[in-house]
Amino acid sequence: MKLLLLNPPIREWSLPNVYPSGLGYLAAVIGERNPDWDIEVYDINALRPSREELERAIAASDADVFGIGGLVTIYRIIKDLIQTVRRLHPDKTIIAGGSCATSVPHVMMDKTAVDILCIGEGENTTSELLDALAQGRDLETVPGIWYRDASGKPRATAPRSPIMDLDSLPFPRWDLFPMDIYCENPIGA
Repeated sequence: MKLLLLNPPIREWSLPNVYPSGLGYLAAVIGERNPDWDIEVYDINALRPSREELERAIAASDADVFGIGGLVTIYRIIKDLIQTVRRLHPDKTIIAGGSCATSVPHVMMDKTAVDILCIGEGENTTSELLDALAQGRDLETVPGIWYRDASGKPRATAPRSPIMDLDSLPFPRWDLFPMDIYCENPIGA
C-alpha cells in the first residue's frame, strides 16, 4: 500500500527554513516497522507550488492513504488541504496529526473531511494504525486516535503512552524531503 505525507506551508510569507522533523521521524518509523508501505512526501512548504500545481500533484497520486500534519496555527491551510484531497480522492483515507489534530480534535472532526486523527506523538500510533488499515482491523483497537464509526460519528480511543526512549526512534528520512531548499534558507547568521 502507499502513503503520501503532505507537509503544508508553515509561513507562506517567508522562505522555507524550518524542516519538518516530525514528518521525517514519522516516515522513518513507518519505513522501519511497516515495510509493505511505500512512503512518499510532497513537501508543499519547501516547494511552494501554485494552487494548480498542488492539485495536479495530489490528483496524480495513487496513494491509498494521505497523511497531513501541522501546527494548530495553520488550521485554515490544513482544513483546505484536507478538503482538496477529499475532493480529488473521495474514497481514500485521510489521516491528520500534529498539534492541530491534538489541540482541537473536536474541531477537526466537526469542520473537516478528515477520517482519522493521530493524537499526541504519532510515530507508534501511525505505524499501528497503518497495520490496522491494511489488515481491515477495527480502529477501536488502536490507542491514540480519533476516527469516524460506521455512522460517521467521531470516536476517540484510549490515549497512547508517550515514547519513553526517544533514542529508540530511527533517524529521520531526510532523503524523502528537498533538504537543499531548507539549507539554502538558514535562519539567522
